[in-house]
Amino acid sequence: MKSLRTHDSSLLISSKIDSLLDEFAGELTLLKSIPLRIDETDCDFEEDIRLIEKLLYDNSSP
Repeated sequence: MKSLRTHDSSLLISSKIDSLLDEFAGELTLLKSIPLRIDETDCDFEEDIRLIEKLLYDNSSP
């Protein structure tokens, strides 16, 4: 009987470990999809500043 409980516990622990490894693998995949640095050619800081100023100073009501 004790052997059966030990076997069940081992299966439960193994299942939890598999689940955690799957989750970790998913997180690694997500991290690999994020660029290491910002491509400055894709940034238009002046346009961003104009948009922010427009949003800050636009007094019209929605």
